[in-house]
Amino acid sequence: MSQSIISQQLQSEDPKQRFQAIKKAARSKDSSVLDLLDNIASNDPDNQVRSVAARAYAYILGDESAIEAPPPSEKKQAAPASNGRVDVSMANSHLNSALSLQIEGQRNKALKAIGKALQANPDFRTDPYFISILEATTRLEGEEAFDMLFDKEKIKHVQVSEKQMAKEKVSGDHWSEVEKSNWASASMDLIIFTLITIIGTVLMVLIAQQSAQNVFTGYTAALDAYDEAIDAGDNSATLPIRNFALETVAREYRDLPMTLGLVGGVVMGIVSLLQLLLHLGLTHLLARYIFRGKGTLPHLIYNVVSLYNTRLPVILFLSYMGIVMAFSGDMEVVSMLLFGASSLVSLLVIFGIFMRTGKTYAFGPVKGFLAIMITLVPSYILPGIVWMLASPLFMSMIPESLLAMPSF
Repeated sequence: MSQSIISQQLQSEDPKQRFQAIKKAARSKDSSVLDLLDNIASNDPDNQVRSVAARAYAYILGDESAIEAPPPSEKKQAAPASNGRVDVSMANSHLNSALSLQIEGQRNKALKAIGKALQANPDFRTDPYFISILEATTRLEGEEAFDMLFDKEKIKHVQVSEKQMAKEKVSGDHWSEVEKSNWASASMDLIIFTLITIIGTVLMVLIAQQSAQNVFTGYTAALDAYDEAIDAGDNSATLPIRNFALETVAREYRDLPMTLGLVGGVVMGIVSLLQLLLHLGLTHLLARYIFRGKGTLPHLIYNVVSLYNTRLPVILFLSYMGIVMAFSGDMEVVSMLLFGASSLVSLLVIFGIFMRTGKTYAFGPVKGFLAIMITLVPSYILPGIVWMLASPLFMSMIPESLLAMPSF
């Protein structure tokens, strides 16, 4: 900045402009404005401007100690006095920490780190690098920045402002995420869920039928192999052992009508969809208006149903494998492990729903758990009514002996 501009600002009627001009004159050690500084130091109506002008005047003349202390102010706390020792390593460490905190937007912690750096090395007061970090953190310049550094009230105000800004940012980010979900995407998730339920039920019946049929075809094949071995003179061949309990169960599953799978799949899909919509709808009302969460029903549907849609195929696959192993006759342990794994995945899905509900409404997993569990019971009422109406037709397709199915 040219000398004439500094001179003009030193004569400004605005004390803030005079203050800034004094700082610029001191930094540049502009001796051409010494007379103006002397006049301001003696006659300026602003106490702080007079004090800074006097220090700038002495500093330009060569008195380096003139800039070592902040200007006096009744409202500000003075900087801690130096004990004469300089810990350069510690000071640089605090300064680097302050820079990182400042970049991360944590101004309150950055100011504390800057204060520690200055205490460890008072020479930082005239260090351009230190001053640049200080001014960037305080968003002030020169002595105003140093004043803020030792003003507890201002630092406290920064802390309060940071917390408020952090809350507003989290809230803004949350709503930005919520607004990405709409009824179109939610409807697509519901359609996929219904199709998985219908197809999964149909496949369950088909796999049960085929696995049951394999009990008989397997025994027949083993018996034919035994007869061939005997005819070939193999006296070591053993007669295959029949599992009559398994055959009794298998016979019932083998004879299941195909319409049972089709009708059962459609009924299961409709009932599951109604139950899910009712459950999530009640959960939304509770979460939004009782727990004061911030979310929408489409966003809840997206978060919860998308979890179902990715986990249900896994649960169904493990169940299918468990059925196949159960009808194999000699794989009961493996079958139990597969059904156990299916139950474990189902349990993880439940915990995932708690977490996702809490995330949907930005109130944490505990309230998510409460919202889901409280609305769980009433959500079964409507599906229960539907089942009461549909069960006579559905149950008529199942052989009576299957309802009293023996264990194996």
